[in-house]
Amino acid sequence: MESLLNFETPLDVSLLDRAAKAFADGPNPEAQRILVTFQDHPLAWTRVDSILDKSSEPTSRYLALNILEKTVKHKWKILPPDQREGIKSYTVNLIIKLSSDYTTMKSQAAFMTKLNTVLVQIVKQEWPQNWVSSIYMYVSFNHENSNAYQLFTDICLVCVALCI
Repeated sequence: MESLLNFETPLDVSLLDRAAKAFADGPNPEAQRILVTFQDHPLAWTRVDSILDKSSEPTSRYLALNILEKTVKHKWKILPPDQREGIKSYTVNLIIKLSSDYTTMKSQAAFMTKLNTVLVQIVKQEWPQNWVSSIYMYVSFNHENSNAYQLFTDICLVCVALCI
């Protein structure tokens, strides 16, 4: 499991899943130590997309969203603009993808809630200077997908309320 902490090599998502499962299945101090150290690593956020794209383990996916949320809350302003835009686009596209199928959206409700929380954190960092036109674009783009449209409408209302 120590290899999960080597950020100079590609992430072995299946190994991360095994560590997360071991942690979730009961007291496992070694798995806990590895996961906490991994989550606290300054480059952990660079692994989020791999985890979310390749992992089937809910604990791993939730860990990735925790890392992403923490990055947005605490490092957003120091990230280069292209990386911020990449995170924003990835998050929005993942929401669109998951919300395009009602059954998937409902079966992953807890995951979607956490993903929406990440998006709200991004909007809070970007509003209004870097986000207003993006909201209109996403809402109009997703008008045909009623689940995504409703989701973005709800998120926009929450964000406006929070930011005003």
